[in-house]
Amino acid sequence: MENCIPIKRAYNNVFRMFKDRKYDVATANSGTQPQQPQPQAVADSFFENPSSTISGLNCTVYKKDKKIQTYWIDELTSESTRNIIAFALENKQPFTLIIIVVGKREGEGKFEFKVTSQSYNLLKDLVKMQYTVQVFSINELLYIPIDHELVPQHIICGKETKEKVLSAYSSSKTSGIPKIHKDDPSCKWLGATSGQLIKILRPNVYGQFFPQHKFYDITYRLVVDTVSKDKKTL
Repeated sequence: MENCIPIKRAYNNVFRMFKDRKYDVATANSGTQPQQPQPQAVADSFFENPSSTISGLNCTVYKKDKKIQTYWIDELTSESTRNIIAFALENKQPFTLIIIVVGKREGEGKFEFKVTSQSYNLLKDLVKMQYTVQVFSINELLYIPIDHELVPQHIICGKETKEKVLSAYSSSKTSGIPKIHKDDPSCKWLGATSGQLIKILRPNVYGQFFPQHKFYDITYRLVVDTVSKDKKTL
């Protein structure tokens, strides 16, 4: 198929994202979960077949009782969105759905990515049913944002840590804590959802004087989903 190199790179980065989210990407878990093929075997089979459709890259990964299903698609139209929703509703329990839109190649190494307002509104209905939905353009998956040297380490905090931080801010409410949007590249990569707390570790200047130790400036951000009126979000 066309554009194999960037698509293959994006595919490999998706599995790196799964690993960063602590999901099992090697083989199936035991129990009732269906067996999944090795990621590399899927990729080799897909890219060796010139007539392959992009849906051949769809896959499922697991972490205990949680599941991520990827859905690769050429264009996110109203019709294709309805197909995605019908596919998701076949499952009895809500799960995380990652939609990867390839789009059309526009120039060197870049893909055009358009999503209609109607498609977003349809996907919001899925979110209301407790599904977690993330939409990635293939452009977003050609690099790994958390690997950039200028991006500090982001960690999703557990409930206990969140309670302690809220207590330190002397408020059960969250108005006093700095915010970070869930579509921030690092948050989106890690799968952070609204209401979760992010711990950010930035190397401290004193570290250059003590190379055998690591010194960090620690800050916290609360993940939110409110955005400006002109930006679409799930």
